[in-house]
Amino acid sequence: MTLGDLIVYVNYFVLTYFLVINAIYLALYLISFAEIADYVRHEVFSGLAELFSSNYAPPVTVIVPAYNEQATIVDSVRSFLTLHYPLHEVVVVNDGSADDTLDVLIREFDLHESDQPVRMQLETSDIRGVYASPTERLVVVDKENGGKSDALNAGICTAQYPLVCCMDADIILEEDALLRVARPLVEASSVAAVGGIVRVANGSRFEKGRIIELKTPRKALPNFQIVEYLRAFIAVRTAWSRLNCLLIISGSFGMFRRRDVIAAGGYAGDTVGEDMELVTRMHRVLRENDRLYKISFVPDPVAWTEVPDTLRVLGRQRNRWHRGLIDTLFRHRKMLFNPRYGSVGLLGMPYFFLFEFLGPVVEIAGYVAFATGLTLGVINLPFAIAFFLAAVGLGVLLSSAAIFLEELRLERYPKWRDLAKLTFYGILENFGYRQLNTLWRVLAIISFARRNTEWGAMERKGFDEGKTEDRVKYLPDDAGGSTARTTLFVTSGPSNRTPQCSVRGLRVPTLRDEGEVGPDRPPRAPAGDPGRSGRGRVRGAALGRGREAGLGGGRRQAGVDRQGREPRRLRREGLGRSLLDRDEPGRDAAGPRARRVGAHQGGLPAVVRADGGDERGRPARLHDPQP
Repeated sequence: MTLGDLIVYVNYFVLTYFLVINAIYLALYLISFAEIADYVRHEVFSGLAELFSSNYAPPVTVIVPAYNEQATIVDSVRSFLTLHYPLHEVVVVNDGSADDTLDVLIREFDLHESDQPVRMQLETSDIRGVYASPTERLVVVDKENGGKSDALNAGICTAQYPLVCCMDADIILEEDALLRVARPLVEASSVAAVGGIVRVANGSRFEKGRIIELKTPRKALPNFQIVEYLRAFIAVRTAWSRLNCLLIISGSFGMFRRRDVIAAGGYAGDTVGEDMELVTRMHRVLRENDRLYKISFVPDPVAWTEVPDTLRVLGRQRNRWHRGLIDTLFRHRKMLFNPRYGSVGLLGMPYFFLFEFLGPVVEIAGYVAFATGLTLGVINLPFAIAFFLAAVGLGVLLSSAAIFLEELRLERYPKWRDLAKLTFYGILENFGYRQLNTLWRVLAIISFARRNTEWGAMERKGFDEGKTEDRVKYLPDDAGGSTARTTLFVTSGPSNRTPQCSVRGLRVPTLRDEGEVGPDRPPRAPAGDPGRSGRGRVRGAALGRGREAGLGGGRRQAGVDRQGREPRRLRREGLGRSLLDRDEPGRDAAGPRARRVGAHQGGLPAVVRADGGDERGRPARLHDPQP
């Protein structure tokens, strides 16, 4: 075989590869089109207002890991607190920030040290303290730096409610996004997790955590990424969800059943692709336990995020994403082509291995072989045209189809000028930008082979106007934590003993988790248990010195202000009067100020190590420490 013959064979192989992958994309697009059309039809009878006012909607804990996020954290938390949902709390996990993230939160939300327990069902770095707002359902956990996965696990341990929504600190959610992403979990108990769409915020105007004008950015790089996000979320993940082999829910915005996350072991701390790895592991665990389940994607609930606007930062991000993909595929390689794992093993894993992992290598090899063949004259004109159409022409078609699908069904961009602009960038991305992405992914393969586990420094800007000049760099995995305000040690003895924790050498009672406490299942004190009182409250002499050590403070109707009036915005939308006036689980009826307990009042932050628990709504039980 001559060199020319080898080059021709390589070109034919790459051409066939391009045709196959684009045929798969077209099939996924058709499935997505039908799924989104069905979703839009059902939206007419969505019943979101009824869901908002339902007593049966399970409460949600919104978990926000934060490392050096002082530029955006306040706007993000405000947007999370004002989401339309019957009952939700926000847990911010300060992962040892080296900037003023914690101080900004304390100042803006009047936080005070709290004795809220943390049920340590997952391994995390040491927790320094727990803070709570006297007027909002906001809890801030301050911990040693351990990375994003570690922070998410700490937030899951802190969560009081059966549903947890994990997201990034630089995300802005639309007001009804939580309702929409939670609806599949409410409608079917078999749904274990739901992902929502993430869209590009660059170029749009925000005020106080809310988008007021949607526009495309001026810079070219964010516009390329808008097209990518539309193609990845709307046109691809919707189809994988339909086939029940969705392997990734974006770490920026996803909702899970807390019990299923804990059963799967939580987020892995030794990977840079923690979001994909968790979802793939959940598939594996649920399949191995013969559970009938579904992991879904909903194309409408929108989370807005800033994307990199420089090639240097974007290259780091794409390198990390691809290393995370490779790591996940190798960790769970036993699922590949394994019929035991259903559509995940026979469709999802093979696709990601053959076309996402190996795709950049084949594409780069195709470009080199094509250029070499033209130079040596071993490729004729018809083949060159076919290769160009397969490599570039179909890419243009797919990008344009993603934009068309978005406008036809979801209609987010109000101006035709923006759509024309995105269509232009959808065509232009195939001439340079796509090849640059391919090169970054090939370098990521080399980086993974060298066992590189770096996260890579990123840059963020504030959402509100007037703050966009400030840039904050963060390096979640490598930076050290700031000075601890409270020295806290957690110890665990033999499995037959109650775990203990100590704060500055003082031994305090700890909680052994026995499941979720939620408004849909009010806790009942068992007979003969003098250490329990009220609805969802626990007593402990050492924890709070004889006070009721509740999980929060205040009693308030969701959707109703403190004077009992429905806000005008909710009345206009028919979303007011959402819950019956009743004690919230784990909240002291004394009022909002009941959460103001801390070291200055004799209260101590309680960190809990637990070795199990269920989802039956039973309250946590307080034990005296073992001698």
